[in-house]
Amino acid sequence: MADQLARSDVPVEHTWDLTDLFPDRAAWDAEREAVRGAVGGLAAYQGRVGESAETLRGALEADEALLARLQRVFAYASLGYAVEQSEPERQADAARAQQLASEVGRGRTFLDDEISALDLPTVEAYLAAEPGLEPYARRIERILRDKPHRLSSETEQVLASFGEAFQTPFNVYQRATGADVDFPPATDSRGEEYAVTLGRHMFTFSPSPDTTLRRAAYTSLADGLTPYRNTLAATLAARVRNAVIEARVRGFASAIDMDLHGQEVTHQAFDALIDGISTGLAPHMQRFARLQQRVLGVERTRIADIGASWPGDEPELSYEQAHRLILEATEPMGAEYRQVMDDALSRRWVDRADNAGRRGGAFCSSVYGVHPYVFATWTGNLRGAYILAHELGHAVQGQLSMRNNPLGRARPSLYAIEAPSTFNELLLAQRLLAKSDDERYRRRVIKALMATFHRNFVVHLQKAQLQRSIYALAEEGGVITADVLDRTSTAILEAFWGDSVELVPEDRTIWMHEAHYYMGMYPYTYSAGLTAAVAAFGMLDREGGAAAERWIRFLKAGGSKDPVALFADVGIDMTDARTVQHAIDHVGALVDRLEGEAPARA
Repeated sequence: MADQLARSDVPVEHTWDLTDLFPDRAAWDAEREAVRGAVGGLAAYQGRVGESAETLRGALEADEALLARLQRVFAYASLGYAVEQSEPERQADAARAQQLASEVGRGRTFLDDEISALDLPTVEAYLAAEPGLEPYARRIERILRDKPHRLSSETEQVLASFGEAFQTPFNVYQRATGADVDFPPATDSRGEEYAVTLGRHMFTFSPSPDTTLRRAAYTSLADGLTPYRNTLAATLAARVRNAVIEARVRGFASAIDMDLHGQEVTHQAFDALIDGISTGLAPHMQRFARLQQRVLGVERTRIADIGASWPGDEPELSYEQAHRLILEATEPMGAEYRQVMDDALSRRWVDRADNAGRRGGAFCSSVYGVHPYVFATWTGNLRGAYILAHELGHAVQGQLSMRNNPLGRARPSLYAIEAPSTFNELLLAQRLLAKSDDERYRRRVIKALMATFHRNFVVHLQKAQLQRSIYALAEEGGVITADVLDRTSTAILEAFWGDSVELVPEDRTIWMHEAHYYMGMYPYTYSAGLTAAVAAFGMLDREGGAAAERWIRFLKAGGSKDPVALFADVGIDMTDARTVQHAIDHVGALVDRLEGEAPARA
């Protein structure tokens, strides 16, 4: 069986360099204990935070210094765990880091309590009198905004103490799917067997043009996960129920409203985005599903076939070639933007190994005062280059924001966080198309980009629809079970795809495929990100350097404003339905091109 390497056998240049965080585990362990002790230093401000502008500034400075240290400790453990989920020591370190985060959270609740107790005239007077408070003005603004939903100091401390427990549903899912579930091997059309993991399915098997392998891997996921369906359903139900209870205690209309409050987005905008994109995108994607049926030569297109590459030889792409292509593609964005890319690719900020025990998906984790870390399994093809470019888009935003903001305003709202990543993919597509006159290659470039819109517009949209449904059920006192999740997921697929796709029993398990369901109202934000990225890329195409400069300012702004205002500064009106329609039309145009250029089935 063609299997994965053990982590110990992976070439070091394929892994990220965690020594940028700590030289070794002993240093990490020592800092973990030191951070625990530093909580007492912050406590020296308790009862005094609002006594003067200078004291307020000192408390905020001490708090952010503590949080920056905690972030490094947490990152070292969580990044190590991400690449070796089945390793007991990595599991233990991740648990220790979460315990520390809960302790720090409990020890610093007084700060927000005491700032919330200040009246607006006092806050305004302090800001005017103490220039050193300016970097924290945005944080203070958000604390005061949250004031109606804060509980008593004692209750906030108790909730902070339960931070680790509230993470349990996510942790159980990660541990089960990364270390416990046994996925049967998948066999390709030549009879060769391959080990299956969630990550391999997403990056290697789902885009495979080999229908036998692609469908076998999809079935493998269902076969591996089904024995755990009731456990995973109970885990997801606990995540939802925890949110519903907290929202009620805090006085929010719903758990979704509580999560969107944190993102500074309205429930109306959330619903409008989901409903508008679902309605407008479905006809284009149904055309695409029928196109897949014709080109792949299958009797009926299945969910497992939507992301498939088209048959035919695709030239291999080395990581070094992808490095050069991404740097070429980002040239219009200027030297500062490209330098972050080059640093990430050449200084081991990226972990690209395909080793056993690795978690699924891809992500970028920006560690304040250090640099971003990118997790993206390298697959040696165009799709792999897009995924890498996507995560590097996050890295650019993370690095530029950290350089230009204090910790408290460095991270943008989730509503804005997927725009830079998609924008980077669009830059890569533009460059790849410009480099070749070979229509077969250009077709592959467009087809690989289409996979981004399928996954991030459609798959994540359907996750958001499922979330909206089960959260509403929980708010009404209903019970979330595996059968409910099966039925609801199937109904969402049927409504979107119509008769363009043949649903099979394995599709009922789709709600078990990813951890995003355990991350609050995150899945829908991909739709916002893609919408904004298409608009920004259109402006770059029309205006050139002026639009690039505005986008750089957006990246540097971090979370210094609410996300709708940040997009408005760039010239993108996310409240205008035409902005969303423009992104939907972009997908339709891609399908038009593919329909016109699709090869005849041999």
